[in-house]
Amino acid sequence: VFPELDSQVSLDDGNGVVRDLLNELERISTLAGRQVAIFVDEYDRPSINALGEPQFEPLNKFFRELYADVKQRAVIPFLFLVGSSN
Repeated sequence: VFPELDSQVSLDDGNGVVRDLLNELERISTLAGRQVAIFVDEYDRPSINALGEPQFEPLNKFFRELYADVKQRAVIPFLFLVGSSN
């Protein structure tokens, strides 16, 4: 979508941003004494598009690690993923 960013942004950068976001949610949750709910819509579209395509394995790995990280966070007891695949 943004070819000029291809050489500037990597999936590792995305992992770092997501990890920072989850850490910040955890900090806010602790300070507020409340838990967090996350709603993700269309989460599966990138993975469905990448199925069977070896060049997209890094993207699939990104999502595997993302959801594993979210699931292990005690302050996020509710994660609602809505996919668009039929």
